Order: sequence, then C-alpha cells, then structure tokens
Amino acid sequence: HLSIRRQRQMCIRDRCMSNQNYSHKTKVIAALLTLPCYRRPMEKRRAGSSGLELSRLGLGTMTWGRDTDEIEAADQCRAYLDAGGNFLDTSPTYGDGDSERLIGGLISTLFKRDEVVIASKAGINLNENSRRVNATRQFLISDLDRTLERLGTDFVDLWQVHNWDELTPIDETLSA
Repeated sequence: HLSIRRQRQMCIRDRCMSNQNYSHKTKVIAALLTLPCYRRPMEKRRAGSSGLELSRLGLGTMTWGRDTDEIEAADQCRAYLDAGGNFLDTSPTYGDGDSERLIGGLISTLFKRDEVVIASKAGINLNENSRRVNATRQFLISDLDRTLERLGTDFVDLWQVHNWDELTPIDETLSA
C-alpha cells in the first residue's frame, strides 16, 4: 500500500503533467489547490478586531519579478483566487520592488482592489548590494509611499516592519 503522502505526491505530479501551458511552479500550486482538502471553500479568519477577513492560506510573492515572470505570476494568482484565497503577501525587497509592481498590474485586471488583502513590509534599506535594517519613522513612511506607488493604490491592508531595528527606539518605529 502506498502512503497517503506518496499518493498525494503522485496525484500532484499527474495533475501537473497534464497541463503543459504552465510552468512547473504554477502547476504545483494549481495541483495543490485541487486536492480534496482544498476543494471546499478556503476558510477565512478575522485579523483581530480590525474587520479584515483573511484566507487561512496566503499567497507569498517573494519570487515575483525575479524568478517568476508576469504571466506566471498572474497564473499563480488566478489559481489562488479561484481556490478562494484573498491574502497576498509582498515586500519592497521582493524582486527589488517588482513583486509589488506585478501585484499593482493585476489590480483591476485580475481582481478588484477591495477583493484582496494586501500585506507589505518596510524597514530594510538595500543599497549597492548591502542590506541595512532601518525602522526610523522617516524611512518607514518613505518606504510605504514607494510601496503605494508601485502597487498603484492608496492603502495596504496590513503593514509590517520587516526586521527588528536595535538602533531605533520602539516608540519612533511605532509612531510611523
């Protein structure tokens, strides 16, 4: 007898190989989302008392604009949304901002802005191949402004500080 895990792996492989139009990563995502455990509507959860309702699974976009091109990103997003997902996670550091630009391009073409929860981050300064944590109020606000410009929207639903900054007082970071 094959283990359940092995059966699932074989099922995913078979589903991936049956659709030649998509890249391997997109096929895997689509196959995973068609497994029996994902056939029912994706569960949503409330984010505290904020009123936000998020799908239990979020779509991470770290490779978008770097290893994942626009067409593949749109295919991944479409499969995720079709499965009931609504939570997109991005960052200005993902693909040097290209992940946010790709999501911005999908707004109003693939989904309406109010149909998804977009989470982004701030606080990492990338200069000439060096990475510096910067959670000062000034940097965070300017990072958010650039994020909103790349996304082509006037708000993000969830904004996070990407890394702890030992050099910046917590009160200054929270004031952003």
